[in-house]
Amino acid sequence: MRQSTLPSLLFLATGIVFAVASLFTTRSVSSSIDVLVHASYLVIGHVHMLGIAALICVSYSGSYYACVRFLHLTIPTGLSLAHFAITLLALIGLGNLHYLGLGHVGPTSYNLLIGVLAVNTFTLLLVSGFLFFGIIIVASMLKVRRRRAGI
Repeated sequence: MRQSTLPSLLFLATGIVFAVASLFTTRSVSSSIDVLVHASYLVIGHVHMLGIAALICVSYSGSYYACVRFLHLTIPTGLSLAHFAITLLALIGLGNLHYLGLGHVGPTSYNLLIGVLAVNTFTLLLVSGFLFFGIIIVASMLKVRRRRAGI
């Protein structure tokens, strides 16, 4: 296995885990808990968030694979692992915001400032993951260009 396929495999495995989790979320629901947590009898938010997380991970996996296979780039392992950690933290954080009190109705001990800070923090992490992926690809392309030029 080439070392530069590691990020592709990591993101693919994580995408599969998120996809399987989204399938089992609908079966393990409890109506009484859903009313308290989501103000609904359905867990639509969880299923969609896990599905989107799976789609993001599988997209990164395909992108890393295409960069290695078709563009012949060598992806730095350290940067790709940092990108994986940032993306995973953002997706898990955004998927678990209801534990901070988001989605409750009625009297709660929900702190609006904490909720707003958490949403903005995890969203910022996800966007920075997108930007970090672009930086990794551009840096890899510049490295290949320098190698071909003999610099």
